[in-house]
Amino acid sequence: MRSSDARQRARPRAVVVAAVVSLVAVVLIALTVYAPVLGLIATADATVVGLLDVPVLAIVVGSLIALVVVAAALLLAASRRRPAAAWVWGGIAMLTALLGATFPLVAAVAASVDQLGQVGPLIGELVGRFL
Repeated sequence: MRSSDARQRARPRAVVVAAVVSLVAVVLIALTVYAPVLGLIATADATVVGLLDVPVLAIVVGSLIALVVVAAALLLAASRRRPAAAWVWGGIAMLTALLGATFPLVAAVAASVDQLGQVGPLIGELVGRFL
């Protein structure tokens, strides 16, 4: 005899599919976007031998925030009973993973642009000294 207890009901197959697809997509985003972006930033920093101020703290904090939101969204996707809600939470996890993966690049470019604004007057001063 089956109990009608809600805790013992099996999740609909669509909920499991949504959670698994979302998890696989998040892992693929981490491997194909986030890791290369960090590699690009590290390579650029190593190439200019410390002339580029990489906002490491901002990148770490942004990545941790994205990680927490992605994990929470995946957990919510897996724990829903309705497939539509599971797909919505899975979509939120994937979008957050994309945003979190591109944030380090945006932060590094913004820091570089700020630094470039400081280089212009320095070059002008050097040209003025030699002319």
